[in-house]
Amino acid sequence: MGAEQARRIRRARGCVPGSPLCDPASIPSGITAYAERGDHILAVQINAEGSMSLTLSRATPGAAYPAGVLAFALGALGGWVLFGWASRRTEGRRPPAQGPAKILYGVAMVFWAAPILLSAPLMLTHHLSEPHPRWHVPWEWLGQPTLSLPFLLGAFLLIVALGLAALPHRRSAGRTLAGASDPGPAV
Repeated sequence: MGAEQARRIRRARGCVPGSPLCDPASIPSGITAYAERGDHILAVQINAEGSMSLTLSRATPGAAYPAGVLAFALGALGGWVLFGWASRRTEGRRPPAQGPAKILYGVAMVFWAAPILLSAPLMLTHHLSEPHPRWHVPWEWLGQPTLSLPFLLGAFLLIVALGLAALPHRRSAGRTLAGASDPGPAV
């Protein structure tokens, strides 16, 4: 902000030079007002330049939140079963097959957890610091779509880890399918 613009702001607000109320950094640069009726929300945003925008939207239905929690629980259970299977498939294999699958899985979990650990606290402070007639959509709390690149990289690494687990492996001749040692031919 230039010196001339700061002087105009002081004159328009009747500011006393040096007063903290006339600090250009503390003067609002825009105003947003919300109005609700039923499940409709009107947002009016006015910028310092005088431009105005109107947004009419609908509130998230109440059933969306329990459905999201149920979908998350079912997805977590399905992932647990799938990667439990992959863990059993790679168990007892030689290190060239077992090690990369574990490393890929660990790196993928870091890629999936990092966006959540970054965005969830930011979203919480955002919601607590300013009024919201409705909460942001659930995927924004998980860092999506803003941080979708780490999520996609993690998904790719998990697919590669599952592919490694699905590769056939040889069993030693001394083992049976049940894992017990072969007793040899019956006499």
